[in-house]
Amino acid sequence: MHYCTQRPKNKADSVLNRPYQGHPCEPIKYTTSNYITTALLTMAAPEPPKSVKAQLEAWGNSSLAPTGLATLITALHLRPAQPLPLLFVPVLLFSSYANLQGFKIDSAGVTMAASGTYALLALRRKPVGGFRGKFSARGAVRGSAIGIAVVNALAAGWVYATGNRQNEKQYREDNPRWT
Repeated sequence: MHYCTQRPKNKADSVLNRPYQGHPCEPIKYTTSNYITTALLTMAAPEPPKSVKAQLEAWGNSSLAPTGLATLITALHLRPAQPLPLLFVPVLLFSSYANLQGFKIDSAGVTMAASGTYALLALRRKPVGGFRGKFSARGAVRGSAIGIAVVNALAAGWVYATGNRQNEKQYREDNPRWT
């Protein structure tokens, strides 16, 4: 039996306008209206839109961007086998691996070089099938690959140009990977 007459110091009671429901040690009996009110109050507010700089930095620091481009390049150039464009795939996958190891600035430099070079070479080629080839499934994949390559080159170039190597080195020392 509890002899304590202390009222709970719970901010949720005042926010939800709930009546006092017993001692702090006793479980609160929720009703449907309490659940709805709690859900409405705890719903996340929409995040403010990110600036272009923040979006470029997030894309340039991502390890998924070079991997996605490598996947599209493989889909385009594996059948029929075209060896020159396929040389970009291991470079982009290595860049993604280096990014995961904590070398984000160096990875951004490799991604920028490989993506930019692929985009320039891909833009020089004519699409297979002429004008109608642009609107086929292969043309859509080709357009996506070139678009992602251009965005990768811009974003990774931004990260490479504005990166702070001292902070990156400190982060790697504070968060060692395979130890």
